[in-house]
Amino acid sequence: TNTEAVLDLAFFLANYGDAKTKKATIAAALYDAAGKRVQGLKTELKSPAAGEETVVTAALPVKKPALWSAEAPNLYRLVVTLETAGQTLEALAFDIGFRRVEIRDGQLWVNGQSLKIRGVNRHDSSPDTGHYVSREHMERDVQLMKQHNINTVRTSHYPNDPAWYELANRYGLFIMDETDLESHGLGINGDWSELSKNPAWQAAFVDRAERMVARDRNQPCVIFWSLGNESGFGPNHVAMAERIKDMDRSRPVHYHPADRHACVDVISEMYTNVDRLNNLGDNLADPDPRPFFLCEYAHAMGNGPGSLKEYWEVIWRYPRLIGGCVWEWTDHSIRQKDKQGRDYFTYGGDFGDFPNDGNFCVDGLVFPDRVPHTGLLELKKIYEPVRVEGVDWEHGVLKIWNRNCFTGLDHLEAVWSVEAEGERIAEGRLKLPKVAPLAHAEIDLPDAAFEIVADAENCFTVSFRLKHDTAWAKAGHEVAWGQVPMPEADAAACACGDHGCGDDCTCEEEDACGCGHDHSHAKPAALKTADDGRLVRLGDKKNQIVFDRRKGRLAAWTVGGRELLQGALAAQIWRAPTDNDIGWTGMASRWRAQHGLDRLLERVNRAEFIPGGKDRPAVFEVETTLAAIMHRPVLDVTYRYEVGAADEIGVTVTFTPRVPTPELPRLGVRLLLPERFSHVDWLGLGPHEAYSDRRESVRLGTYSATVDELFVPYVKPQENGARLDTRWVVLSDDQGAGLAVAMVDEPFLFSALPYTAEELTAKRHCHELERAGATVLSLDKVQMGLGSNSCGPAPQAKYLLKPEGPVTFRFVLQALA
Repeated sequence: TNTEAVLDLAFFLANYGDAKTKKATIAAALYDAAGKRVQGLKTELKSPAAGEETVVTAALPVKKPALWSAEAPNLYRLVVTLETAGQTLEALAFDIGFRRVEIRDGQLWVNGQSLKIRGVNRHDSSPDTGHYVSREHMERDVQLMKQHNINTVRTSHYPNDPAWYELANRYGLFIMDETDLESHGLGINGDWSELSKNPAWQAAFVDRAERMVARDRNQPCVIFWSLGNESGFGPNHVAMAERIKDMDRSRPVHYHPADRHACVDVISEMYTNVDRLNNLGDNLADPDPRPFFLCEYAHAMGNGPGSLKEYWEVIWRYPRLIGGCVWEWTDHSIRQKDKQGRDYFTYGGDFGDFPNDGNFCVDGLVFPDRVPHTGLLELKKIYEPVRVEGVDWEHGVLKIWNRNCFTGLDHLEAVWSVEAEGERIAEGRLKLPKVAPLAHAEIDLPDAAFEIVADAENCFTVSFRLKHDTAWAKAGHEVAWGQVPMPEADAAACACGDHGCGDDCTCEEEDACGCGHDHSHAKPAALKTADDGRLVRLGDKKNQIVFDRRKGRLAAWTVGGRELLQGALAAQIWRAPTDNDIGWTGMASRWRAQHGLDRLLERVNRAEFIPGGKDRPAVFEVETTLAAIMHRPVLDVTYRYEVGAADEIGVTVTFTPRVPTPELPRLGVRLLLPERFSHVDWLGLGPHEAYSDRRESVRLGTYSATVDELFVPYVKPQENGARLDTRWVVLSDDQGAGLAVAMVDEPFLFSALPYTAEELTAKRHCHELERAGATVLSLDKVQMGLGSNSCGPAPQAKYLLKPEGPVTFRFVLQALA
């Protein structure tokens, strides 16, 4: 309890020599974190005879102990000495943590608090030393886990180096300690329960569990014992569980394939989808009173996983759902150099090995060198211990939820800002109140937080940061954040009295209004048009737009005498398959086999040019059909280009399905721009990539990057780099010339990469990729979600792309001289 704890001691004393029996003294002293001795004892005993052993028990009561948890890893130091005839024969020291683990009321409780396991699975793996991992490497992993709000590690699928537990004790990580037992291969060749049902193997099964518990039972970080992984189920597992409980009844027992057997204390599954998880939480799918745990979920292979948000909305909803461990922590790969001396990461088949599992072990939240994937950034956001629940603008209060199970928020500071169109216009600090674990609070907002810009998209952002240095991060490290849209402000009154400052505004001078719009209404000079029956040219010698009737394309665009395009605008349906697209259900295979989405050709059905007039733009309209050779058409596409000036083109693209299609990868267009347009600025979600079912970790703002920086070098090349909810994006060269794209109706996705989707599809490793010699700009109305189907569920239905009717995509292209 919080008022008293008891440290039960059992000393196993063996005489390995042939000395005569002597009296001995065992002394035990317990010290707190400050080095103060808080308790101790001495016990005299008759030492065992040569070759014999004895057990001595004792107990140390401790008043008002500082309890250990992953959030507050309070440790004591126990020093034990064995003395005889005034001589110290042996001295040992142990980290001691006081904490209590219980299963009751269908929940997991630690120190009297209901715990949610925000975990990952971890293997020993280094890109340079393979399965040997140094202590320094382990410590870096622990620090990264703490920085990304992970509180639990399952030691899949074997007990780890003792140094791992020492680090987990000190930094604060709960551990599910797993027996070194797996017979997965038997499932491929017959019955994966073959060994677990064979009496001849029982002693071996039990021995592995027994040695794990004997070694690790004094580790405060260990809160679960696990019987192994994917070894079927049988009487040998039951014998393991019984032996563990004989040795240690203070921790629950876990094993996934045990299903609902009484030998385990929690129900566990792998890769349960969100709908089933919801039913399990509500006890509709399983009336078992025990807690439910996802020992593996959200397979993080490659560009993924998706739907972490949906998983945790359900987990927080139901007390019975105690959380889960993402599969898995790191990409397993060996670093090599190619003939040019470039580093790259290898996987199955790269060494002439057969059989192999390809890149299936490249399945982590971090790259082999521990650079975080965007999947880890998403996980950090989902696991964050402080959650912004919104702002009550009427009363001026911010609502937050402390998701810590054991600690308050005293170690954090809250920094707020207001952004208008992504630009910061105000900022300050908030005073955090005392907030109990798993409790809600409201924070009064200062008046300055309401100073917003009229006629602009305003957002309020709050960041929760460490006040002081910790063992795992420096002061200022962002632990959690939230962003909420602000109410719209009334438009500023224009000099003409029109608050909207619309096109019919009669102001003669721009500076008469603070809205920034040009009210001069100066009309562009009439576009000169030349039409030879195939090519339509609009503009003059320095600024010219060229359309090609035969190809149905925007063929060229010259501004200030420099070519703006390197490749024509064209529909893009294919994306380089992610590992999850390839996955168990084989979506990418269906894309190829059923409709040839990776090799679509575009046939022009109609191309029409309509000259502009005094009050209307020139229009070039094209109707096409997309189909692969020997396949029925998939989509009809209509392009409508509207040109009122030689430096701006309005584009409307309409996609109309022709046949029932599988899940489409994307609906968008692609432009090839000169390679010199390598600087990218945008207003939208960022700073990192995001997709429809993995977007919680990005926030609205203005961002800048290079094309190379936007590329994500997944070990096996695949779709990457998309930025969601883009309002505008600008690609430019060193002199500021380039192309801007702005939304019309609603935000869009973009990516700007040095490689085409076809190149990303074709190559096995990033160092093999050949640059396009252009900046590949992809603009998407929508892309399919990611899911975790490489070894888990496909994207949820709401994130699949299966259009039942026409889909229209509108945007504006503007040249920058």
